[in-house]
Amino acid sequence: LTVGNRKTHLDVSAWKVGKGIGLLFLKSQEAAPIDEDFTQSVNILESITDAFFLLDHQWNFAYLSPKSEAFLAKMGLQRGSVIGKNMWDLPGTTESKGYEFFQRAMKERVNVEFEEFYPPLKTWFDVQIHPIADGLSVYVRDISRKKLAESAFLKLSNAVEQTADAVFITNLDGKIEYVNPAFEQITGYLRSEVLGKTPSVLKSDEQDGLFFRQLWKQVLSGQTFRATLINRKKNGEQYYADETITPVRDEQGVITHFVASMKDITERKQSEEALRKSEERFRTLVENSSDGIVLLKEDATITYAGPSTKGIIGYSSDELFGRNALDLVHSDDVNNVKGIFDELLTKPGRILSFQFRMQHHDGSWKWFEATGNNLIAEPKIMAV
Repeated sequence: LTVGNRKTHLDVSAWKVGKGIGLLFLKSQEAAPIDEDFTQSVNILESITDAFFLLDHQWNFAYLSPKSEAFLAKMGLQRGSVIGKNMWDLPGTTESKGYEFFQRAMKERVNVEFEEFYPPLKTWFDVQIHPIADGLSVYVRDISRKKLAESAFLKLSNAVEQTADAVFITNLDGKIEYVNPAFEQITGYLRSEVLGKTPSVLKSDEQDGLFFRQLWKQVLSGQTFRATLINRKKNGEQYYADETITPVRDEQGVITHFVASMKDITERKQSEEALRKSEERFRTLVENSSDGIVLLKEDATITYAGPSTKGIIGYSSDELFGRNALDLVHSDDVNNVKGIFDELLTKPGRILSFQFRMQHHDGSWKWFEATGNNLIAEPKIMAV
């Protein structure tokens, strides 16, 4: 090294420091004092933002950077009191796996890097060891947050891999970069068959181009998209899917990917359709029955009257709705009818038949035979 008109011999060590390079200049035994220039290199060491220390060949601390002070303080130590002391006198050092790495670096004079959890500080460290003239230079970086993130990612990854819902991730162009096992099971496509392709492999003809244009417009604007789609499996079979697509942003808030979750709801849709058809058939039977069908609340108020009641007693469904059925019963029969009605209320599922007179819309009295059934406990009827 030339300083002014003077040449000075230095021992130089270089190593990787985060995204840069660390340089350590040590005065050679043959060199003359370099005063200010060497002091400047020491100042550079002092400015290193992560912990850095030097060890001599007897494992004694020759130097500790200011950042080391924060870690030492957690153990009740000060930087000045540690200088000159043996590294292996610190708590937990000889029992750590790092002990073997340090020994190797010192003995074989090779660079060594490792990660380790240090119990006394409850901290994960990335440790880089570099041999220097007669000792070691050590760069220590706190990676606890990185380890926590890795742990959280592992848990999330395991959850996604094991969930029963299909999950797939695409880039901004819609090309699939990841699918979970449930995706393979639901769609019939292997992971290797869809990676690099778009979700259009699942497209059926049930949704048009406008639907998908609106989908893309929504997710590209940063909004979450939810809908029930009819997709197509690899074997051509169609299935209903509840799908949610969510934009994924980086640290700057820029959308980089889309993650989609998909639940197969085909069985639910089929059950709903079967129920709808069953109710439709029941309604058709009721509306076309030659017998009058009436539903009563617990106080005998009419909540439904089939269309055929008009042909039987002259009243339309609208005219009967909300009226008390007992008001239409002949005064000589009303107590008997009320007693049968009360018995039905106390015995759910009981079916009773009885005869009585009811007034027709034209004012005449006609005899009727009725069958009563307590279906109040039936959620879809809740009436007698």
